[in-house]
Amino acid sequence: MSDNFIGKYKIDLEVADNLVKYFNRNKKRQYSGKVGVGQYSDPEIKQSTDIALNDTDLALDKDIRAYLEELKYCIVRYKKEYIYCDILQQPWSLGGCNLQKYKPGEGFKKWHYENDGDKDSVKRHLVFMTFLNTCKHAGTMFYYQNKTYECKKGDTLIWPAAWTHTHKGVISNKQKTDKYIATGWYYYE
Repeated sequence: MSDNFIGKYKIDLEVADNLVKYFNRNKKRQYSGKVGVGQYSDPEIKQSTDIALNDTDLALDKDIRAYLEELKYCIVRYKKEYIYCDILQQPWSLGGCNLQKYKPGEGFKKWHYENDGDKDSVKRHLVFMTFLNTCKHAGTMFYYQNKTYECKKGDTLIWPAAWTHTHKGVISNKQKTDKYIATGWYYYE
């Protein structure tokens, strides 16, 4: 068990590859990444291309289902490491999942956390993020933990949604490939 409450796990690499293919074949569903209350685009804060997965995707698409099975394994391990994330808590479950692509020089550029108290984020309990490909000089850094995780295909991070886990993307103009991630939240029901 680490002392920073950030769990790091691994998913099957073929599952990661299939999510990148899913993203690229669903061009009509892609939109410019949004931030904040009211969901607005601001390239000074975040530059990305996103797909919000809907309930039909989560229930029926074989590639998404395969990812959710891998993610379930990760969350079971997280709950074993950090038992009080699940004990004495309200019931919680998967509440949202997005696929995101960051071109070289793009990313979530500002420090932020996932539960800032607004009506859309207040029920967020845990965050997950899976790197779907490997990009050198890219990743995610955590402010208070003074820790950076490299963008390595299959690596899945889970952490608390609160301000204690303020984070941002590691933006690289050196990378030549797009960075792909799957990310989302577990919400209190």
